[in-house]
Amino acid sequence: MDACDAQSAPAPRPFVEEQRQQERERLLRGREERGIDQRGPEVPKARPTRLPSAETPCFPIDRILLQGESIERFHWSLSHIAGNDGSDPPLGRCLGAEGVDIVVSRVQQSILERGYLTTRVLAGPQDLRTGALILTLVPGRIATIRQNRGDLRTMHLRNAIPARSGDLLELRDIEQGLENLKRLPTVDADVQVEPSTATDARPGDSDLLVTYTRKFPLRTTLSLDDTGTRATGKTQSALTVAWDGPLGLNDLAYVSINRDVFNHHGRGTGGRTAHYAIPFGYGLLAFTASESRYHQTVAGLDEDYLYAGSTRNAEVRWSQLIHRSRSRKTTVALRGWRRATASFIDDTEIEVQRRVVGGWEASLNQREFLGDATLDATVAYRRGTGVFGAIAAPEEAFGDGTSRLKLYTSDVALNAPFRIAGQKLRYTASWRALMVRIAPSLEAWARGNSLLRRCRLVGDDDARAVMVAA
Repeated sequence: MDACDAQSAPAPRPFVEEQRQQERERLLRGREERGIDQRGPEVPKARPTRLPSAETPCFPIDRILLQGESIERFHWSLSHIAGNDGSDPPLGRCLGAEGVDIVVSRVQQSILERGYLTTRVLAGPQDLRTGALILTLVPGRIATIRQNRGDLRTMHLRNAIPARSGDLLELRDIEQGLENLKRLPTVDADVQVEPSTATDARPGDSDLLVTYTRKFPLRTTLSLDDTGTRATGKTQSALTVAWDGPLGLNDLAYVSINRDVFNHHGRGTGGRTAHYAIPFGYGLLAFTASESRYHQTVAGLDEDYLYAGSTRNAEVRWSQLIHRSRSRKTTVALRGWRRATASFIDDTEIEVQRRVVGGWEASLNQREFLGDATLDATVAYRRGTGVFGAIAAPEEAFGDGTSRLKLYTSDVALNAPFRIAGQKLRYTASWRALMVRIAPSLEAWARGNSLLRRCRLVGDDDARAVMVAA
């Protein structure tokens, strides 16, 4: 008996079977949908240098201006003219050649730290007796994006790299493009920045050279584990076939079939999952459909009965990265979903247990990079709306929940690699909270794949450990 059994009645078997299937699908996604965090090299910090107190000759400066093309995109860079701690402002000071160079260096450093690798700031010839220091911005732009070598086609680049010829060259766009290209396990890619070789190239123009190689795009995985239950089959097997880039658009498709093996007659499980995903710059569109079933023999007074259940899920999901830096990412997502369940006794459906629900979910995820570790925090709102052929649950007639749920969830997960005796290990901890009033038959599905999340947090350390490891 586990910690949850000690505090609450055991969950009905259909809920347990569905949670097991959800866990299998989660592990399948983690294995096949490779997530890559591409982080470029950290920009070296400039050595703090204070403005000289006395220069000869020098000129009083009361304003600093930015001129040039696309200056509206870089006005924020002038907020760094007083140094990292803001304690060394140049305005109201008498600046000479050394002081001007320091101001230019500070503005340039702030632009580099934002990821604009080829944008430059200059202080051209000017009359400082006017009291104005004018800095000239030379925007670094992409002249062309071209293939260096490999079997990459143009269409691979257009939906992978969120930048086009003529755009400002930004490191975050390159990082996102590499993540889209390398999200397929059989693909490796690299992007280099080189001065443009075009005859009409302007100052600041650069070419992106993409190196792309891939192995045979079909992958097959056969697995065997003991993640099932004794009631329907402890030993589970799965066969997964994945195709990297079926449309040549950095897309991914896979199908997976799982079932019990080495089990006695009269009990068993099975399931199928199909998934397709395609990136569009900072966005990702994904479709997933799954079906699972189980059966078990239940002893009656006079005879045994075959109790069975089935679940069908379908969803479409759009996620959009709205902010990224070297230390964090922010992603919003919207998905539509449908779920249908049915139960049977000796091939006769128990109609009162039939459930069909559908709706949408909006979520916000924040990922923080803490050295080699990552911390993910997600908040989501799930709403059942009665779409996709949803039906009302019988419990609604008695006010015991609703099939048109309004569910708030929050998740926090920590993933930290470490080494012991030269061995690479990884520590993972997660926590989930939810607030909802729904039909009891939908409660396990709403909680997700953890069987421990219904436990109440009590005062002893063991209970806290169970909750943290959920």
